[in-house]
Amino acid sequence: MDFTIEFDGASGAHSGLWPEGDCFMVLPEGEHRSEMATAHIRLERPGSFLDPGSSPTLNGSPVTGAPPGGSAGTRRASGPTTVAEVEERTRAHARTHEGHPVLALHDPASRDAPGGSERPVLCRVHPERLPKGEPRHFTVVDERDEPLCRFHRGRSPRSGRATWMIEFPDGSPPVTGYKGTWPGWLAFLLLLPLWVLFFLVSLVIMLVTFGGGGIGLNVWGCPQRKVWRPRGRPFARPGLVYRYARNSYRWNADRLDRRIALAQAAVHHLSQLRA
Repeated sequence: MDFTIEFDGASGAHSGLWPEGDCFMVLPEGEHRSEMATAHIRLERPGSFLDPGSSPTLNGSPVTGAPPGGSAGTRRASGPTTVAEVEERTRAHARTHEGHPVLALHDPASRDAPGGSERPVLCRVHPERLPKGEPRHFTVVDERDEPLCRFHRGRSPRSGRATWMIEFPDGSPPVTGYKGTWPGWLAFLLLLPLWVLFFLVSLVIMLVTFGGGGIGLNVWGCPQRKVWRPRGRPFARPGLVYRYARNSYRWNADRLDRRIALAQAAVHHLSQLRA
């Protein structure tokens, strides 16, 4: 299945921050209508839904970012968003929700079900609790708060490439997504001298023609495509693929649980927006 993740609403897009209750949609690639969403991703304040003593564990480690008490906030009714509302929401978010939000994934059929914060979800993604900075570890739990997997963001010790690793509670081999594929990096290195020459020529033309004022250059960057495969199996069929040029994802149902695939895509997508 090929899909994209888009923001459902205007407040976060305008403010650059993501207040509690805002929502993303998982849409088939090429589709933009909200009624065609196959899943929704709701942003929640950490600690807004787990009861005391219910924090799940994965491999003996407790889920971080999920203190007890509270209930999920309610989302503002849809309608035009004024500049004053965006500014106030931004200030309030900066004061109270500086940390990474919890992500709650649910099917469209359950999104508007009665029960408020108790409505059924596919899974939730808990970020680790940090005083500041972006989390590097996330725990995914199902609708019964049982652990599904854990995400780890880091770098490969051998190649230095940025990685997203999926670790499973049953001890199955982890699935790792590396930034850029080996063919992509090889092409990047081979074409790098030509790109440098092209960049210098374009820069000279820009300075001569426009004087360097108000004109930007589209800079060619390093490979961004990510392919999630089991560790040690470079030719195995991937469970999840992120295609940077199309800003979309491809999920193979026979390789990765749907909930895990959507959760990983959601965390990856949000991390890019927050970068």
